This record gives sequence, C-alpha cells and structure tokens, in this order.
Amino acid sequence: MSFLRTVLISCACFGYIFGYNIHPGPLVQATKGEVWPKPQKQERGDGFMAVDPQMFKFHAIKETCKILEVAFERYMKIITDSANSRLRPKQQATPSSRDKAWKDHKNFVGSLVTLQVDLTETCGDNDIPTADMYERYSLHINMPTQSQAILKSKSIWGILRGLETFSQLLYLADDGAALIINSTTIRDHPRFHHRGLLLDTARHYMPMNIILRIIDAMAYNKMNIFHWHIVDDQSFPFQSKTFPELSEKGAYHPEYMIYTPEDVQRVIRYAARRGIRVMPEFDTPGHTRSWGEGRPELLTTCYTNSKPNGYLGPIDPTKNSTYRFMETFFREIVGVFPEQYVHLGGDEVDFDCWQSNAAISQWMADNNMVGDYATLEEYYIQKLVDTVNSLNAKSIVWEEVFANGVELPKETLVHVWLNNDILPNATFNGYKTIWSSCWYLDHLSTGGDWTKYYQCDPHSFFSLPPGQEKLIIGGEACMWAEVVDSTNVIQRIWPRASAVAEKLWSARSVRDLQDAAKRLEEHTCRMNVRGIPAQPPNGAGYFLRSCSRVLLSSNVQRAALSTTVPRYKSKIDDALNLREAPQVSELAVLKPEELKQKKQLEGYITVEGPVDISPISGIPEEHIKTRRVRIYMPAKNAMQSGTDNIHFWQIEFDNRERWENPLMGWASSGDPMSNMKVEFSSKDDAIAYCEKNGWQWFLQESTEKLARSKNYGVNFAWNKRARVSTK
Repeated sequence: MSFLRTVLISCACFGYIFGYNIHPGPLVQATKGEVWPKPQKQERGDGFMAVDPQMFKFHAIKETCKILEVAFERYMKIITDSANSRLRPKQQATPSSRDKAWKDHKNFVGSLVTLQVDLTETCGDNDIPTADMYERYSLHINMPTQSQAILKSKSIWGILRGLETFSQLLYLADDGAALIINSTTIRDHPRFHHRGLLLDTARHYMPMNIILRIIDAMAYNKMNIFHWHIVDDQSFPFQSKTFPELSEKGAYHPEYMIYTPEDVQRVIRYAARRGIRVMPEFDTPGHTRSWGEGRPELLTTCYTNSKPNGYLGPIDPTKNSTYRFMETFFREIVGVFPEQYVHLGGDEVDFDCWQSNAAISQWMADNNMVGDYATLEEYYIQKLVDTVNSLNAKSIVWEEVFANGVELPKETLVHVWLNNDILPNATFNGYKTIWSSCWYLDHLSTGGDWTKYYQCDPHSFFSLPPGQEKLIIGGEACMWAEVVDSTNVIQRIWPRASAVAEKLWSARSVRDLQDAAKRLEEHTCRMNVRGIPAQPPNGAGYFLRSCSRVLLSSNVQRAALSTTVPRYKSKIDDALNLREAPQVSELAVLKPEELKQKKQLEGYITVEGPVDISPISGIPEEHIKTRRVRIYMPAKNAMQSGTDNIHFWQIEFDNRERWENPLMGWASSGDPMSNMKVEFSSKDDAIAYCEKNGWQWFLQESTEKLARSKNYGVNFAWNKRARVSTK
C-alpha cells in the first residue's frame, strides 16, 4: 500500500490529466449550438438572434411536397421541445438584472421569425432516396436587418440535411428564457455518398419502435443507409408472402417476433421521409440455419461416419431446386424493397458440412471441383449474383466473395470488414468499396470508446491513386446483436456511431479529438432531448439544462388506435406481450383535426417514452401483479353505454386512477393499461382473450340486444407517465 501511495497514476484524455488529483466538474465541457457532423464550411458572424417557437415558421418559397411538409412539422416539434426543455426551479425565482440579459447584449439583432426554404427542383410525395441522391445545401443566417434566414438546395434530400443543421444551431440562452441562433453561413455537403448503419435483427429481435428510433437518430447524424441485416442463423423474422413458412418456423415467434409486409413498408416510408435508404441483407450460403426450419431441403445435411448427425449446414449449392428457390425469393425481395442494392452476404462459410456430404462430393467430382470447396462457394455466389443482376438489381457482397475470385458485375459493391488489403485490390480492379473494418460497434473498450472509431479513416490506411481513392464511396458502422437487444441497443449504438457519421460526412481534415469531444457532449445531450437515450460519451459530467426534461420528467403522451381491420389484432398482441404500446409520437400537442389525419395516414400508432407509471401512486408496470378486467355486452345506444361504441363486446381494465391532464382533459392511470379497450364480436372471444393473458375478469351484461353484427375492431388508448405542466 505504501508503494501505491508513492505512485502517481495519471491518464491523458482530451488534454486532461487525472488520477488522484481530480478537479470538480465535467470532464468535457459541452459546446452550445455546434453542429454534428461538422459542416464542410462554416463562417460565423458576431450577431445573434432569438427564436420564439410560437412566432417562428418554415416557409417553402418555391417547390414543396409531402416530404417537405412533414419535415417542417417534425422540426417544428423538435424546436418547440428544445424551447420547453429548460430546467424549471422548484420555486419561482424573483426577477433579477440577469433575466434576459441577452436582449441588452450589443450583438443581439432581433428575432428570427422565418426560415425561407428554397427547394429549386421538384420533389414527389413518395420520392425514395437513391444511391446518387444530392445532399448539398447552403444555409444563411446572417441578415442582421431582417428577420429571415435562407436554406437552399436543389434536392429535397439536401433540404432535409439543412433542416437538421438549422435545428442544431439553436441553443438555450443562459437564463433558459429563449432559443438563440448565431449569425452563420454554412455551405455543406457529404464527403462520402454511402454513410450507413448496419442493424442485426436476427440474433435478437428488435421491435418496430426501436428500429424507428434508430432511424430517427441516423437522421440526426446525417447518415443515409439503413443496412437491415434482417435474418441470420438464429432467426428468420422477415415474413415472406411467397414463402411464409420461413418465418412461421424460423422466427423466434411466428406472430410477435416477425416483420410483416406492412412493417417493412412502414420502415421504408419512415426512413425515406428522413432521406434514408433501406438496404436489406439476406446472407447466403452461410448464416442460413434458420432458413432450414421452414425449407430444410435448401440446406446441406451434415454427416459423421457416413451417417446424418442431425445438423444442417450451409445452402446446398449442388441442387437446381436451390437456384429456382433463390430466383423466386429474391424476385420478391426486389419487389418489396425499392432500394437499388441488395446485400447478398457471402461471408464466413464453413466447409465442414459440405465435406462430410457424399452427394456433394460426388457432384463436385462430376464437375471437376474435387476437394476445392472455395470453388464450390464461388460457383454458388456467381449464380446468385447473376440471378439478382437479371432482376435489375445491384449487389453488395462481403469481401470474401471478391477474394474468392467471383466474376462480379462492375456495379457490385465490395464490403470490406476484415482484411484491409482487400480495399486496394478491389479498387485496383475497378470495384467500388464500402468500409467497416474498424467500425464494429459490438467491439467494446473501456470508457468513451468513440475515439477509436473517430480516429479511423478509410483513406488513412493506404496511399491510393486518386482514381482508386474515389472508388471508396463510404462505409458503415455495424451493430451486431449477439449481446444487445431492445433494452440496450440504442445506448450501445449512440453516440459511438456518431463518430463514424462525422468521419463519413465531414472534411478529411476534421480530426481534432478535443474539439470533437466538446461537440459530441452537446450532441449526445441533444439526442437525449429528442428521445434517443444515447450513453455519456466522455466521462464524468452532466447534461445541459436542455436535457433536464428527460432526466426529471416527461410530457403526458397518449396514443390512440381506431380501426375495424382485423390484422391490427396482432399489433395489440405484440404490445401486450412485449410491454410496448402501439406508435405515434407527441399526440398531446396535436389539434383534433391533425390527430384524425395522422390516424388515417398511419393506421396505427405507438408512443415512445419512459416506463409506464402512475403519476398518483407511482406504481410502475412491473408491480401490477394481476389485472381485473370487466367484460360487458354492447348497449343498444351510446346514451345507455356512456360511450360511442354500441356494437361490440368489450373488455376494459378495472384498475383505475384518474387525474386531470391539462393537455388532454381527464385521463386514467394506475394500471398502465387502464385506458386500453379491446372489442370483440362475441363474449367467448373476449373471455378467451383475457384467459390467454392470465387476467381476472367479471361479466357485466346489458339487457339490450345487439343492434347489428360487425367485424372485429379495436379502440386503443395508452397513457404514459408524466409530471404534467401547463407552462
């Protein structure tokens, strides 16, 4: 111990030396109003303006479309939340000379009331981003004699990137009384076109609300490729219309842990409105064990001592039926996903099972491949690539496919993840490449390990001729899901993937770790305010006042679903089993006509927020041991029933508390599901539903006869906890 006392333990991190001698306060002081990723060119003036969300507006001065209109609504909500997120003192402070001191500052030039948005080329309501989308924009907030600013781009995708930048320039004044924006001119564009995040949804199933939140965070970081590694050995959650048996037998659960065609289209639309492409990956011939649950004939039977040993190996490449299946399957995939590229995988193929199978050995002998299993793999991949190419789609393959000598079409992308030497070889042969070697998010290090991703640059490993360097079109951060699920995947991704996002967007010269640490501290806080629970990036510290709403309280949100379409029953089942509400955010701030329109457009909705809890009793969801459910027969008219529903048997949760919500009138709590109602066409269906979920129930019948028969329907309302404030 005496020896230890004499030892000075210190560590350099962002210029700080710490050990036994520690200064109080945060390790890294966050910036205010700095942009992440760092713009290509930014000029700052001395002046600044205030922004009042109640007065401020976006205005399209030329072209517009639904994508832009929805983006205005989305960013208006972000700005309003930023203004409302200041830390409120427990007691109202008396006015002081410091209140709104910014108004008296010599550089204060007034209020900014409009961002003029100049989209110079047309956009369509249902446009989909493509590999060559234009993302360049300019933003001018430097008109001290005017109350306007201008965002300009020729593409809707450039406008979306500019709106994100504009939202990040806003910050709270020191007194928390206003949003401030500095005089600024930005001319910006991405360094790389391909800026992706891979999410594995096969090792652990990721619920829809998690996927959508991750896509939101990608937009906040100006990433533009959602690489959906949707199936793997462990599970097959993609629901194929052509081969439904794949998910029926290969998913972790055939109803609750699948992605329906409607789910997939929702992800595609959701991402497209944020300028993000959705690229699917169906990895073969390896990583396919779950395929064999529904279609065992696709896989290779493994043998030990010439007898089947009960295991199945990779896709059997010797059967003609394999290729007929793959052509039909990928024809469906190309029709489902509008993305130009399909990731075909092709990595980590274990040859042992092929070697054990006598039929495969005989086929190889008949085709002059004796003992050459790499050539057998090449044979399969070549036919698969040719098949996808014939479907007018383009392929992305893992690096092993190129290394094994497959003759790839020149438009094929080679995804480098393991052997860095593949990159110069592939570009020398004229292939475009994307890079992931040093951006695996499942590789953990102690502390704020975002720095290891930030210090990695795909141009720094080799000195390539300009022609080859241009063929490196970007890269992807990869979140493999062996040890993450819906409880921790978002925290594991962010803000670590933010480091990758800046490497792929900002200029090559942007590499200052100290500057990045300060900006990332602010950006992490910003993501938390927006509902992305990003982990602390650097070490000891605290969130700025603009993050306090997330830490101290949350707004009441209510999601509602009203439909007579039976397929939504699975959504209710999913919510009950996974303890997640079905989804749309921030309904409390919507006007009734806006809510009606949103419900019509989105069909069903989900609320995202903190754990369900009663604002009166403080009883969280996990403490509700039993649920008492009332089942009652529909009344003949609304006057008798006291509701607007008169045609269904209905269950209603009986564990209730009531409080007055100033945003929405009266609401119920106690049991987090106390405001949920589910309607059935018969009493037996209602009873069976309660018993399936293990709920106590009692019957309350009406003497009135059922007015008329009607199909299954639901009314669904779910309250989230809050400290409600009218401020």
